[in-house]
Amino acid sequence: EVEQGPWTDIYALGAVLHNLITGNPPPVSVVRCIEDNYQPLVERQPEGYSLPLLHAIDCALAMKPGDRPQTIDAFAALIDLPVSDVEAVVNSFPVPGEPPALPVEEPVETSAPVVMAMNHAAASAEPVTPRTVR
Repeated sequence: EVEQGPWTDIYALGAVLHNLITGNPPPVSVVRCIEDNYQPLVERQPEGYSLPLLHAIDCALAMKPGDRPQTIDAFAALIDLPVSDVEAVVNSFPVPGEPPALPVEEPVETSAPVVMAMNHAAASAEPVTPRTVR
């Protein structure tokens, strides 16, 4: 049994980021244990993503837990975004105002349902009285 810790969550984060960037999950880890056919994102260089981000994702997806960033701070340092700066980045976005109130719909009175079709054979059948079991 392998010990779990932040590096386990960092692998999951790397897998999610890989999926978001490529449109596909990374190769399944069980298969990678047999034959590691993972092509690093740094080699693929998908357009629009920085090399430090791609490198951080590749590191997060390392098969050996010891080869992964061991903390989120270490992961953030790989993409050159210290966690201490995250609060400043988040706070730089405007805070949305109160959402508009949703209109209250008045209850609609409904009439009795209209029968569109009827099984005439079933409607004219005599009710069945169950037999008593002895």
